Amino acid sequence: MGGNRSADNVPSDKEKELLAQFIESGPVSSSDKVRNSVECFISAAEGETDSKLRKRFVCVTSGGTVVPLERNCVRFIDNFSRGTRGALSCEEFLRHGYHVIFLTRHGSAQPFISEFQEQLSGDGILDVMHEDHQGEKGLALDSKLSEGLFMSYKYSSEKRFLRIAFTTVFEYMKVKMD
Repeated sequence: MGGNRSADNVPSDKEKELLAQFIESGPVSSSDKVRNSVECFISAAEGETDSKLRKRFVCVTSGGTVVPLERNCVRFIDNFSRGTRGALSCEEFLRHGYHVIFLTRHGSAQPFISEFQEQLSGDGILDVMHEDHQGEKGLALDSKLSEGLFMSYKYSSEKRFLRIAFTTVFEYMKVKMD
């Protein structure tokens, strides 16, 4: 998008209008479900009793995007970033008391379990399991994976972590604009 921008690189009204038209012409519609999830997440955080936690928000974007080349997508351009840096950043923000909105591509690395996702994408599922010696017949997850899953659950149940998944650049940009 061309146009003259001010010194602080703020888009002009015309550029904003063109961007909105581009997004609206995309193959997906805006999601009320996502908007409601974000509003509930923010409302819950605003109800925090600890005033430091109330104001600590961050949005982490993670993973690649797909750009369809036509409305009824047959061909596309794909950025196949795995999202590891975003997942690790999310972990650190959560550990430091932030509320995190994690905008992530379907299938990208997730906080606290990213190293296991890599193993599981190949033939490594058996590498993260072992016999459960407490029961007669049973399997248990690797303790580090169990801990990672617990941490993800913990932050979600505390209403400090909200995961919003996307695939296409249109889905991603609609979430960012809403």
